[in-house]
Amino acid sequence: MSNKKLQARVILVLFLALAAVSCANFPPQRATEPPPPTDTPLAPTAVPTDTSTPLPPPPTATLTPVMVAALTPTPTPETVEAASESKSEPTATSPLTSTPPPPPPPTATSAPTELLINGNFEEGFGTDGLATGWSKFSNGDAGFGWYDDTWPPVVLEGEHSQLISIVNPNYNDRYIGIYQTVDVIPDQTYELTLNGLVRANTPDEQYGHRLYWAVDYAGGTDWQAVDNWVELSWDQQPLVTDEFTADNYTTIITSTGKSLTLFIRGHSKWPRQSEANFNLDNLSLRGVPGSQEGAQETMPITGKTEINWVPIVALIALLLILFREAWRGVLGSTE
Repeated sequence: MSNKKLQARVILVLFLALAAVSCANFPPQRATEPPPPTDTPLAPTAVPTDTSTPLPPPPTATLTPVMVAALTPTPTPETVEAASESKSEPTATSPLTSTPPPPPPPTATSAPTELLINGNFEEGFGTDGLATGWSKFSNGDAGFGWYDDTWPPVVLEGEHSQLISIVNPNYNDRYIGIYQTVDVIPDQTYELTLNGLVRANTPDEQYGHRLYWAVDYAGGTDWQAVDNWVELSWDQQPLVTDEFTADNYTTIITSTGKSLTLFIRGHSKWPRQSEANFNLDNLSLRGVPGSQEGAQETMPITGKTEINWVPIVALIALLLILFREAWRGVLGSTE
């Protein structure tokens, strides 16, 4: 092989190597952003050359007073009447001064969302006397009952309250209760509100019947596995009287997971012939005003660069082929 062919091949190899380096250094497109549209250049419009001979300007006509008078229409009674009517009627054109638009109405701040279903017990009851949306529990060896109580003296608001009852316990520490699991946002603050009253036919035993609440922060439903029961300081009232005192309780809790379970239970401490009624109404669990009401979803990371290896690998393969041919040419020239 002649030296000219060898030099041509070497020059071609160097040129393709430079092209490969340029492609490798070219900034790749972002993975989550589409490439910008390529504008198709418009073909240049040829400007025609004016080769026509300019014409002289037309003569300026000067109107005489006679011509002006001839062009002016003579008013007739109909035109005079029409002109007078047009002057008397207001025009529909908009005034020169524009009225600024009214200010937008103030944005209403939404109230915190109520998490409990049928916490006011106005949304119905099942055939077993348990309010819709709630579940029940007890530990046996007594008469237990769940009822839709519509007796006005024990209904704090609306027309219904949830009544849970323990009658004639045979052993110490008989329990009856209700619970509900709700979805929450982890590490958020919530306000728990309880309303109701304790009634019993044992007025001499002020602390014989009590109400408690507890929360399973993992969303469990086993009331016996909960160990954070809080006793409500609601005094026992007579079983039947003309007027009752409504008791209420409010506290703040902080969630730890994506759900939690609220438990409420009545307690009869001693075995005896007795009846204890626990009325519950207007139970609420909602986010504290001013706290974060919703978790913001984490946005995916965009803009991660990816390298298109297809043209680079093709160029490398082509370079290897050309290099092999050039090397064969060198070996052929030395033989």
